[in-house]
Order: sequence, then structure tokens, then C-alpha cells
Amino acid sequence: MQKLVSLLTLLLVLGLVISCVPEAESPLTKEPEVATITEGIATINVSYFTAASWDDDPDIDGIDFVLRPLDAQGKVVKTTGVLTAKLWLETPEKEKGDFVMEWPDMQVTEADYAFPMGYTIRLDYEDWQPESAGQYGIVEVTFVIPDGTSLEGSARLILGG
Repeated sequence: MQKLVSLLTLLLVLGLVISCVPEAESPLTKEPEVATITEGIATINVSYFTAASWDDDPDIDGIDFVLRPLDAQGKVVKTTGVLTAKLWLETPEKEKGDFVMEWPDMQVTEADYAFPMGYTIRLDYEDWQPESAGQYGIVEVTFVIPDGTSLEGSARLILGG
């Protein structure tokens, strides 16, 4: 009986010691820092472009991407604004070719914000379709924030799936 009491006491003490050790913060669970609008937006990052089908047919319906307004320290800034995107086909020289379409005056709201990445933006091809799955394009994005600052970004992307 004394051995059982000693064992239970030891387990209780170990449990208390273990519960007092702070958990190490994993980089995967650490929340990224998010700045506020008052800290100022220095630039935008446009990334993670994906050709996507949003309905049941196999046709590519458009592209989506992540818009990340960043302050001078590289923190994502959560802000609203107006986004305009323009799409060109890419030439063999990797330059802008034929103009395809424009998505003007898209309102970006806090509901579009996907923490911690930024704002998820969807550009519908409407009646246009890429000629091939490997066709490349160039997207230019202009984002006007509430203080009137206009920020620009661009990316090369695959237009079809």
C-alpha cells in the first residue's frame, strides 16, 4: 500500500511540474502581426494566383489571388479600398501582349479579409476563356486605400488549369 501511495504522490508531483512548464510557441500556431491603418501602408503584394472553376462545369471561370497591403515593416494591414485589375496575354518575350479585360472599381471590404493571408480577390473571366491550359498572362492591380493613396502590383500567371 505504501508503494502505491508513493507512486501516486510521484505522479501528482510530476503532473504539477509538467503543468507549470510553459508551452513552446510553434511557428505554425503563432499568429502573424497585423498592423492597423494608422501605421501606414507602404506597398501591396499580390500573390497566390490560381486559375479556378467556381461551378460544376470543367471550364475555368477566372482567377483568384491574395492582396496583401503591407506597412514598412512588412506587416499585413487590414484596410478597405477600391481595386482595379487589368489582364493582358503574355508575349513569348514575357511582356504584355493583347489586352484581355479589366475589372474596375471593385470594393474590397473587411469581409474579403482571410486572416492571416490578406484579402482574397476573385476575377471572373465572364465570356472569355484561355486558349490553352498553359497560356500565360500578366495582371496589373491598383489598390486605392481610404486616404487616397494608390498602390500598384503586378504578376505573371497561368490563365488556364
